[in-house]
Amino acid sequence: MLFSILFYEKFRGVGMELRKLKISDLEKFHKQINDKEISKNISEIKYPVSRKIAESILKDLIEDNKKKNKEVFVIEINKNIAGIIGLTKIEKKHKAEIYYWIGKEFRGKGIMSKALKKITLLGFKKYKLRRIYCTLLTTNKASSKLLEKCDFRKEGILKKNALVKGKYLDNFLYPRVK
Repeated sequence: MLFSILFYEKFRGVGMELRKLKISDLEKFHKQINDKEISKNISEIKYPVSRKIAESILKDLIEDNKKKNKEVFVIEINKNIAGIIGLTKIEKKHKAEIYYWIGKEFRGKGIMSKALKKITLLGFKKYKLRRIYCTLLTTNKASSKLLEKCDFRKEGILKKNALVKGKYLDNFLYPRVK
């Protein structure tokens, strides 16, 4: 696969890999996803995350890789799961939405910016996309900073776009176009 070769060559020796998820990832996956900060920014993940819920989410992500309009990867650092990154709503030769999260001990180390750049490259090369975008809560300052660092530009605000704990919240829309 072109993507694996590009990622391996660029980061050889660093101990960082993007790969498809496996059910054997459950324990490490559960450890990372059971995080208040992640659930604060991703409305679909409710804290605390039980092992059973983590298993259900993991199985859903594994199934997503069988769909033509989704592709998801685990970010692995020295055999530890650091986070998840993927593309969804893929419309070949047009657009896709990017999503991600990273565990607390891996934040602020440049890991997600490297992964985001690689997934963006994957979208533009493999799917011939013209637009890759991300929606995030306007309160998620870390993701705004990350996206801007990776050449995504704030396009606007989607008013009352997210329903979180019974409240309608605004999202920023950050695309990167080719």
